Amino acid sequence: MLIEAHEISRVYGVESASVAALRPTTLSIAAGEFVAILGPSGSGKSTLMNIIGLLDRPSTGTFHLNGRNCAGLTDDQAAELRNKLIGFVFQSYHLLPRQSVLQNVELPLIYAGVRRAERRERAVKALAAVRMSHRVDHLPSQLSGGEQQRAAIARSIVTSPSLILADEPTGALDSATGWEIMRLLIALNRTGRTIVLVTHDSKIAQLASRIVTLRDGDVVSDEMVVSLQPDATAQNQRQRDEAA
Repeated sequence: MLIEAHEISRVYGVESASVAALRPTTLSIAAGEFVAILGPSGSGKSTLMNIIGLLDRPSTGTFHLNGRNCAGLTDDQAAELRNKLIGFVFQSYHLLPRQSVLQNVELPLIYAGVRRAERRERAVKALAAVRMSHRVDHLPSQLSGGEQQRAAIARSIVTSPSLILADEPTGALDSATGWEIMRLLIALNRTGRTIVLVTHDSKIAQLASRIVTLRDGDVVSDEMVVSLQPDATAQNQRQRDEAA
């Protein structure tokens, strides 16, 4: 298993002022899965994703990532493991406003100590994979929301991570652009990458192959689904339009 969490919880505060953001949860995710973590605001889904992404530590339980027990990791060790294994995609993009698209995508490789020529080559390839080759020299402010998210996805895959964590990646986008972002994530999953998607939108969650639903810090369901593939849907819509 790529991700193995056993009875992990997360409690903030102490004693009478404590709040359980995530109650004891057991969850396993195999390499190559596309899993949606679904729930309303305050359900614990972002807390769970932060633990999976080594951005936070569980209060109780054990967590293994790619076979490694993460309990005793120092902050530096956690950061190194994150940079090797995980790519992050956020709702608000987190692009540096004064850096070009290419420079933004290169950032994880700078942290990894990759040489300049190789950084550029890999960043150009990542941008080509998300159809952003024509925007490499633009600033984030010159991009649409969908283009900014595609640049963020390029940044998430430039280190060739085995796991992509996407936190509400369509939340700030219109439905058509959000659909395009989901097509990209599905395409990345088809290359063998594991995708864990956090969302409050049940329609978006249905595009994954498995849905884990949280409510009030508890997992209330964990089910496999038959994904509705965007490519097939778009093709069917075109056929209906032509027939009309």
